[in-house]
Amino acid sequence: MGRIVAASVLVLVSVFAVDAGRYLVFRSHAFAGKIDGTSFYAQDRSNGRMLRTLTDAPPGIVLEKIYDEFPPDTGIYGSFAQKPVGLSYALEVWKKDLPELPGLVAKIESFFAGTLLNAARFLTDHDVRYVVWSVRESKDIDAWKSIMQAIDADYRWMEFSTAPEAPIGLWIRR
Repeated sequence: MGRIVAASVLVLVSVFAVDAGRYLVFRSHAFAGKIDGTSFYAQDRSNGRMLRTLTDAPPGIVLEKIYDEFPPDTGIYGSFAQKPVGLSYALEVWKKDLPELPGLVAKIESFFAGTLLNAARFLTDHDVRYVVWSVRESKDIDAWKSIMQAIDADYRWMEFSTAPEAPIGLWIRR
């Protein structure tokens, strides 16, 4: 009986060892030893500098674009920087029945499209200290210009991109 149990344990360990060995040999080594998750987003140097700056910045609410995908990237900068996020996927999952949620989502989408009227007031009313304009938004230069014009009096722009035609950065409340 003891031999059967020992043989069973040995077979299970051997199967695990083969799988673990295959993983170590064939996996991507790009993020080896980096388990915090920021390395993927910091691949773009501008994004990485912005994330480090946000991490070292004083506490404050971070507003990020809402992405319509699964799993969503909404809230990654605030989460990695250990700052509260203006609207995150968790809110949409756990409190999806809030009556004000659809209106807030629509305003955030309109803000990032550059079409929200009284954009600066919207941000200050929700106590937003940081607005993220990431590498994913950097191609929409018209929306960026519109937002810049709408909130420039209340928020200063901190640029992290080296390409003027693709802005990446933060708006920080003055």
